Amino acid sequence: MSGPDEELQKVWQEGRANAAEQEISLMIRLVREKQRSFQDLSRAQNMTVYVLALSFAPLTGLGAWKGHPWIPFGLGYLIMTLALVAGAAVTWVAHRGMVRPIDLSVHDYHRQLLRWYDQCIRLTATSSYWFAIPLFLGASVVLYYPALRLLPGPWGLALLALLFLALSGYCIATSVRAVADLRRRKSEVQGLLEEMDRA
Repeated sequence: MSGPDEELQKVWQEGRANAAEQEISLMIRLVREKQRSFQDLSRAQNMTVYVLALSFAPLTGLGAWKGHPWIPFGLGYLIMTLALVAGAAVTWVAHRGMVRPIDLSVHDYHRQLLRWYDQCIRLTATSSYWFAIPLFLGASVVLYYPALRLLPGPWGLALLALLFLALSGYCIATSVRAVADLRRRKSEVQGLLEEMDRA
């Protein structure tokens, strides 16, 4: 016959095991929710690039093809077209692996999720330099001649340089904020995964 102490200890141990299982299950659900949130954010960023490229690349390509007596005008449109198409292509290549379902163990799956965060952080951090700045440079070349006609002399050039710097600065600042948000999200997921490893 077992005594009341043994039965009480058995109930207590079963309760602890159930609580640990429920805690791990809750953490897995939280990590999955963080992954869904990350994928939604990533999809929204991707769609922005795709819509921008699909909307303006044909127009800038037409401007480059049609040309203008002033050669840099067509060159500016060509730079803008190449930046838009390259931006869409790089975004598609970088994110196509993130939407595939993966058949890994839970631990490998979580490591893969952290790698996706790292990849998205790298892409977002560098996008101002390989996407936005060439785009605005092309726009500046296109607007150079009209700016000089609007404000002759150094004032037109100064206005154009100021516009280029303002737009580039805005894109860099936006990129810095987006990277900070992605790093915060990654650290939250990393914290949950560390808790799961301890449990």
